[in-house]
Amino acid sequence: MTSLVTFLSCLLETSLVEIYTSILEFLSSEVKTVFSEESKTYIPSLLRDIEPVNAS
Repeated sequence: MTSLVTFLSCLLETSLVEIYTSILEFLSSEVKTVFSEESKTYIPSLLRDIEPVNAS
């Protein structure tokens, strides 16, 4: 009985770590995608906003 509990707890820990790792990987890839998409639109508009200030 004890060995079964030990086995199950080990299995649970392993699966939790795997789930946690995959969630982290997913989140980091999502963040990278969102950031690159945002920067494509955000940085040019930011530069447009800065240029007139520098010109004047």
